[in-house]
Amino acid sequence: MGASADVFINNAIALGVTLALTFVLGFVGTRACSRVLVPLLRRFDEREGVAEQRGAWASRVVVLISLLVGLSLVIAAGLLSWYELDASQILVHWIQDGLLSDPVAAAWVAGKLALALATVLVLNRVLRRAIPAAVDSLAGLELLSGRREALDTFLERTQLLVRLGLGLGAVVAVVHIVSESTFVRDPVVAVAYVVIGGALARAVVVAAHLIVEVLFELSGSLEERQTPLRFVSRLSQLTNVTKRVVEYFVYVGCATVVIGEVTPGTALAELGSSVIRVIGILYVARVIIEICSVAVNEWLAASPDASEAEQQQRQTLAPITTSLIRYAIYIMAISMALGELGLDASPILAAAGLMGIAVGLGAQTIVGDLVSGFFILFEGMFLVGHRVRVGEVLGVVEDIGVRVTKIRDEYGVLHAIPNGEIREVASHSQRYVNAVVEVGVPYEEDLPRVLGVLAAHLEATRERYPDIIGDSELRIEALRETCVWLEIQTPVRPGQDEDMSEALRLEVVTALGAAGVSPPRARHVVALEKSAG
Repeated sequence: MGASADVFINNAIALGVTLALTFVLGFVGTRACSRVLVPLLRRFDEREGVAEQRGAWASRVVVLISLLVGLSLVIAAGLLSWYELDASQILVHWIQDGLLSDPVAAAWVAGKLALALATVLVLNRVLRRAIPAAVDSLAGLELLSGRREALDTFLERTQLLVRLGLGLGAVVAVVHIVSESTFVRDPVVAVAYVVIGGALARAVVVAAHLIVEVLFELSGSLEERQTPLRFVSRLSQLTNVTKRVVEYFVYVGCATVVIGEVTPGTALAELGSSVIRVIGILYVARVIIEICSVAVNEWLAASPDASEAEQQQRQTLAPITTSLIRYAIYIMAISMALGELGLDASPILAAAGLMGIAVGLGAQTIVGDLVSGFFILFEGMFLVGHRVRVGEVLGVVEDIGVRVTKIRDEYGVLHAIPNGEIREVASHSQRYVNAVVEVGVPYEEDLPRVLGVLAAHLEATRERYPDIIGDSELRIEALRETCVWLEIQTPVRPGQDEDMSEALRLEVVTALGAAGVSPPRARHVVALEKSAG
């Protein structure tokens, strides 16, 4: 314990001395920039403010280098104390065995350090001008003209990557030149890998997003071509999914490379490649589902040669077919993903099968609904858009699922009816349906004249209503107390019976009013008996 305390105290003293020396040198450097560098730069460039701006930039660089050196010294002191190594003894041995024993080698090391720093400064100066110029050239392209904000983000992240790369690269180079100990080199290299890898991933993600957006925008030009390539333009909804997947690929890939370099051969390093393959499998499954959805919609799309019933049947079958394909592809993709992660999917699938059997036995009603749903779909009993009566519900079919059928009635109420409970269906959408109008004619009216007036008016009315597909039929329905009750049946297009009944009722009232036919009136006969007295 005493030795550890002595090592800690010596390292703390060495850290304090070196930190003080570093900050003193940094202070001297900043003062030199303002007192020496700025007047010197004025001799070469007389433009107002340029020398001061460059002097301030040089001062900031000196301060940054001082801070990085100070942070490195703190980390080094902590590691040396952790491993119970005395920094002062290491420094003394390094000076005696290195600098004093071989001044030529020390001078050579100093020269390599100066060359490394000069190279970093030159590269930084060149890249600071080249990268913005390249981004401005890209912004001039027609495809990227409207993406200036994304290009600015890419420029910002790329410049940050360059600064971090050059700075940490210089630190790594200095460490390799000064020290041959892996104890010192490995932590510095690990930090450099992590920081540069994160910055690189952020810059690559922005570039990948730009490429994905441009590619999907270009695919829109294929829509007008009568080739299979026109289907590519219909995959534009995959843009956001593709961008997210590219992000996962880049981040996981960079993390895998960094972990592989820092801790090679570990389980975590090998897990990264498996995760990348899983992401690829799930993305390919999503793309296949989208392609199958486009193909199914194209195959079942309404054609000009198909009847209205066939078009409605295709419209009903398309989402069901797409759902079945989606579930099948996802099951296969999940099985493959589990295999990539080293998990055997066979026991899981077997357990799922047994669970399915148990659930099927305990949920026979649901199974009955599913079976009835398939018969409804493939027999075409009724389709989406049909007007039907199921039990006490009369309305328009909005959706036919494999388990329930949804019908919206005339009051706007949506009824979800299990398919297994559909026993009897009255369809108002098969071939034709009758619009029925009932009216009473007083006994004192000339009934043949009234029938003739109504028949002539309805015949003339037919031209104004294209939904009427046949002649109206007038018949006497009943003889009531006050009138003769007539029923008028007019064949109309499927699903138009209510609307046409309202329209024809108005036409009948108009025709009777124009012909002077009065409405039926209630009549009461009162018999008075004389009293006996």
